[in-house]
Amino acid sequence: MLSHKVFDAVALTGANTVYSGSTIKGSALAQGTAQPNGRVMSYVGQLTGNAAGTLTVEGSNSSDEDCRLGTDIWITNDQVTGSGFTAGVATMTGGQINSAAKFAIALTRNAFLRSRLKCVSTSGAGTITAVACSKAV
Repeated sequence: MLSHKVFDAVALTGANTVYSGSTIKGSALAQGTAQPNGRVMSYVGQLTGNAAGTLTVEGSNSSDEDCRLGTDIWITNDQVTGSGFTAGVATMTGGQINSAAKFAIALTRNAFLRSRLKCVSTSGAGTITAVACSKAV
């Protein structure tokens, strides 16, 4: 089982967009969390403050080279539903998703090589913290 922080009290202020996962040399955007075949993945996170906007679960099958060259392709993982998420997207209102500051996402049938969270803040201010966990099945 592998677990690591993908957001560590990242600031959400006004209108900004942040992505989970590390960046690689030559790329400005996060490459997400790689997830070899035969694994399930989950995210557990918490919002603080009163940020409003959206939190989206994205997937990609792009290679490390694609990410480095900036030719990686990301799409919304529309299989994520429940706990405030509909077709991979949750609305943040007043620093909460589905009337709670904490959120959980289970990717039990994830078919993507990579996964990441995209947090778009449209107003307000706060932080987002999240931990990803991946394990073999």
